[in-house]
Amino acid sequence: MICPHIFGIVALLKAIHPGWSHAAIKSALVTTASVKYGYDQCAAAEGAPHKKADPFDYGGGYVDPNKAIDPGLIYNMNIENYALFLCSMDYNETAIS
Repeated sequence: MICPHIFGIVALLKAIHPGWSHAAIKSALVTTASVKYGYDQCAAAEGAPHKKADPFDYGGGYVDPNKAIDPGLIYNMNIENYALFLCSMDYNETAIS
C-alpha cells in the first residue's frame, strides 16, 4: 500500500512546486526521509534480527511530507545531465538513444 501514499505526496509536491522535475521531487523525498523508528531506534533488517538496516533494506527511509515541501538543497537533473553522464562513462550516441 505504500505506492498510493507516495504518489499522493508526489502530487502534493508537484502542486506546491510545479517547476520541479522528477529528479528534484525524488531528491526532496529521499534527502528528507528518516531512517529511524519513532523512539530514535534504528531500523532492523528484515530476516536478520541483529543487523541494522541499510539503504538496500529500506530504500530512502520513512517519508516526511512536511520536510519534503521545503527540503533545502535538492539535486535536479535533466536529460542533458543524463546524456553527459552517459558520455563520460564511454557510452556512444547509438547506445544512449
